Parts: sequence; C-alpha cells; structure tokens
Amino acid sequence: MLPGGLDDSRGAIVQSIVKEFEIDNLKIRDIVNHFVNQIKRGLQSKHSYQIPSFVTQIPSGHEKGLFLAIDLGGTNCRVCAVNLHGDSTFDTFQKKHVVPSEIRVHATHKPLFRFIAAKIQEFLQEYVPEKSLGNIESEHTFNLGFTFSFTCEQTSISQGTVVHWDKGWDIPTALGRDPCALLQDAIDEINLPVKVCVLANDAVGTLLTRAYTSTKKGSALASIILGTGTNAAYVEHISNIQRLDVRPNDTESHPKDEVMVINTEWGCWDDELAVLSHTQYDKRVDETSSDPGCGLLEKMVSGMYLGELLRLALLEMMQRGALDMAFEKRSLVYQPTGIETAFLTKVTAFRQDDSSALAYVAQSLAAEGVTSNDLFTIQTIASAIVRRSARLVGGGLAAILVQSGRLQVERTAQKTGNMQSVHEISQKPTQTQPIGFIASFTRFIRHMCSCMAPGDTLPTTYDSPYDSKDTLGDLVSEDDVIDIAVDGSLFEFHAEFENLMRSVLRDIPEIGVHNESRLKIELTRDGSGTGAALIAAVAEGNTK
Repeated sequence: MLPGGLDDSRGAIVQSIVKEFEIDNLKIRDIVNHFVNQIKRGLQSKHSYQIPSFVTQIPSGHEKGLFLAIDLGGTNCRVCAVNLHGDSTFDTFQKKHVVPSEIRVHATHKPLFRFIAAKIQEFLQEYVPEKSLGNIESEHTFNLGFTFSFTCEQTSISQGTVVHWDKGWDIPTALGRDPCALLQDAIDEINLPVKVCVLANDAVGTLLTRAYTSTKKGSALASIILGTGTNAAYVEHISNIQRLDVRPNDTESHPKDEVMVINTEWGCWDDELAVLSHTQYDKRVDETSSDPGCGLLEKMVSGMYLGELLRLALLEMMQRGALDMAFEKRSLVYQPTGIETAFLTKVTAFRQDDSSALAYVAQSLAAEGVTSNDLFTIQTIASAIVRRSARLVGGGLAAILVQSGRLQVERTAQKTGNMQSVHEISQKPTQTQPIGFIASFTRFIRHMCSCMAPGDTLPTTYDSPYDSKDTLGDLVSEDDVIDIAVDGSLFEFHAEFENLMRSVLRDIPEIGVHNESRLKIELTRDGSGTGAALIAAVAEGNTK
C-alpha cells in the first residue's frame, strides 16, 4: 500500500501522472538560464515578448487627481474611477461587466469596443446628473487609461498594435490595429467627454500601483499576474533596450539610471519548448486552445488551464479503472474546460480525514461513491499541477531578478536613486477645476468614498502599505527590500503558492537564501485599473 491507502497498481498510475509534472532543481536552473537569455534576446530585437511599455516614470506616491480606467482581460471589463490623493493612497469606484462570449470571439472588432464605450457611458450617466452631460465643454474631458491585457506591440505610451489574442479570445480585424484608437472611435460615436490617453497592460499597471503605495520608494522592481492568464512586468534600464525604434524623448542615448517598465509577456518565453517539458495533458490543452503553439508557458501556469489539466488527468484515471467514484453524465469531468482552478485550490486545502471534503468532491464533480482514496488521488494530482505552476513562476521571477542587477548593486542603487525615476504631479488649485460634469462626477466619487456602509465592497480605499504576509528575514533592512507585486486568485487563495515560488529562488545560485529573504512579495489587488490611471496621471503631467 502506498501513502493515502492506495494499492500498488493505483499508486503507480497516480505517481506516473505526478512525475510528468515534476521539475527538479537541475531542470529549474536550466529553465532560469533560458529565461534570462530570452529576456536579453527580447530586449535586443523585436519578438512577441519583452515589449517596451514606454512608461519611463515610476510613481512617487505624490500623484494626484481623478482619472478613469478600463481594465479589459479574462472575461471581464471593469470601468474604474480612481482618485489619487497624493500621499500614496487612493480610492477607487468601479463597475465590472462580463464581456459576452459572442463578442470575445467575433469576426469584427466593432461590437467589443462599442460594448466598452456603452459601459463607460452607463458608468458616467449613473452617477452624474443628465443635465451636466449636455453642459460639458470639449476641452473638459476625462483622461482614461486603457488596460488591454492582450499582447500588443507598443509604439508610444498611448499607441500600439494588437499582436495576438489569447485566453480564448479571437477577433481577427483588431490584429495590427491600435486598441486605443478603436476605443476612442467607439467613444466618439456616442459623444462622451473621454480621451483615451494611455495604453496599459495589467502587469505594468500592477507594478505602478505597488510603486505608488510602497513606503520605500524605488523598491518596486516587478509585478506578476496570476489569474485567468499570467504575465509579468519589471523595471529595466533603457540603455539595455536595443529594440526601440524611437527612443523616449527623441534621444538616442540615455544615462544608465534612466528606466522603462518592460511588459515581459512571459507566457511566450519558450514556445519552442527548448527547456519546458510538455506532458500529454499539456499537448491536449494546447491543441484544443484558440491559439495552438502560442503561450505554452502560460498554459502550464495560469488559472485558465490548470483545471483543464486536472480534468484530463481524471479522465485517464477513470479510463484506467483507477477511481472508485463514478461520474454522472452531467459531470464537469466530461465538459472541456469544465473544472475551474478554484476547485484545485479548495480541494487541496482539505484534510484527508475531513468528511466534508468527500461531499465537496461529490457535489463539484457530480460524482457518486467518492472514497478517501479518490480524494487522495485528486489532491495528489492537483497539488502536482499547482506545484509545477508555482515553480515555473518562481523560475520566471528568478530570471527577472538576475537580469535586473539588483541582486549585486541594490545598496548602491538605493543610495544613488538608480532604479527609480520620480515624476510628481500637482493637482490644480480647486478654483481652476471645471464646473458642471467634471465637478459633479468628482464630488460624487469623493462622497461615495466617504459614506459607504461597512458591508459595501465598492469603492475601495487603499492605504500604504498593503496587508500581506511579512516574509522578510529578521536581518534584512528596509534599504535592502525588493518589492514584488502579485495580483490574481491563484496566488491569493492558494496558501502554498508563495512558498513554492520562494523555494525555487533559494535554489538558484545567483539568488540564494539571503537575496530571497530580501523580497517582499505583496498581494496587490486590482492593480491593473489603478495602474492605468497612474499612467494617465503621468501623461497628463507631461502635456502641461
């Protein structure tokens, strides 16, 4: 009998599946080395990864003002109003909408962008007196940051072209076109006083949000998205970004301390499978996806795919007679993408002797006759899938840390201010603020942020610092801290995810225990929308 009470035959099947998802320390080092090479390669010439964001100013915490943001990604569209207070805190008010599936996969882009524009209009009309909408002057418009969580090649802070759809989206006429321009066209069709001034990315936005709220300015290095999809962004020296056709500020050379945030699109770091090992389940997930051969790392890591990997493994277990339970015809096990990653997170958290765990499995999977052996089998395979995800994320973060140079020169960088570029924006005096629509909306947001009932979830006030696990070693001083922002349910709700990431970092020789202990990995919720507003604040400051 094997651990969990499995007999030798069933145990061998489970272990063979688990083994496919294992990544040992030697393999992870090869992966990190390859990722570092891909980072450098992507900075030197144009690829679908290592994309310049043209964000060259990291928030100082002093930015002020009211800005709009759209956060489009996964299956949702969020319309946000963000009020930056100038003291590293902010309020947000937001409305979330599910983007209909028939819009996410469509022959033309117009339904999508008209849908977004209509939701902006609803957001404004719901909270602003109708008479104010008619009184707005053309120059009194809201600056809006557009977080577009799909692969774009940016050409400026406000322009770019759609390169690739993923996460089940497919809108061919948008490829090669500027999403900001497409959204602005839809906004102009209905005469809204909104200017799309920023093209942002969820990872870039999350990094800027953490930088704005951090108590130690200049410490924010990178961000990671771990939700439906996965991505990362980090602060890079402009002098290392050789792929830029047009240098920011129209200059050809830059001091070593000038920086730009890079959108890594790390889901594409190894589409050739040079170092990543594809299991039979990974191959089936990729073959049935909307973008076969693309984003292979993302399909091994992100929340959209982990549940499907478990589903395919359970089907094999069933076909090989290695399960006691039987699935009803309506079971999610028979439905492609039917099992969500939340199931993996919850089922692995149960103790094996918890009787409610069997009921949870039976209800979630429409299964009959669930036994403790079945629970152990599911937990073992689910843990292996999540463990691989976390180790690959740790490998990606390790590559960013090695590339950043912060491991060797952190003390000097903090003292000289190298890895940060501060741009402060002062709010106009109150008497110069436009009246009518803008003023009404501003007053509404401020009123809402001061009078919500305790049970309400929106708006949200963010203070600095965020509440999160304190993972710093006792001997690490504040000057040595490296801030890493993470957003996404996979990280937030899976208790062991961060520890699994950190174990990889400790095992990389260039990082080791001491450098790993310097990392402050912070949960930064909904950072993408706020980050877009922060970039809009910078853009507004640059035009004054």
